[in-house]
Amino acid sequence: MIKELEKLGLVLAVREFKDRKGDKGHSISVNSRMYLDVLSYYDKISISDLATRLGVSKPAITLKMNELIEQGYVVKHQDKNDKRFHYVSLAPREVDELNSMFIVYDKLINDVENSIDKADVDAFKMVIAALTSAVGNYNESN
Repeated sequence: MIKELEKLGLVLAVREFKDRKGDKGHSISVNSRMYLDVLSYYDKISISDLATRLGVSKPAITLKMNELIEQGYVVKHQDKNDKRFHYVSLAPREVDELNSMFIVYDKLINDVENSIDKADVDAFKMVIAALTSAVGNYNESN
């Protein structure tokens, strides 16, 4: 099963890498993609929180976020109550692009789900939930 999941992960990663192009038509770096993927799970997040969650130094996160802001992938928001505090989030065009990709993925997943027995789909969902839990528990203990 590991080989199959690795192959699926690779196919999805290559597709996303090719689908996401920079302003000049060049693919963005894998490192930048990782940050964008993480940011896609948050409406907004502070640099400090992002650094803590990723286990990366705040200066390294700040450097990467400034790069992504300059490239137009990320936007910075000032806190309305405390002007000293800032958040980062995906730029609207990135949110739109992700939503477009999710529409394609949702269709693919629905097509697969409709072609497989419901019991098999439910069993697969249980495996994914167990893997997600195991990875989460592993990350917390290390």
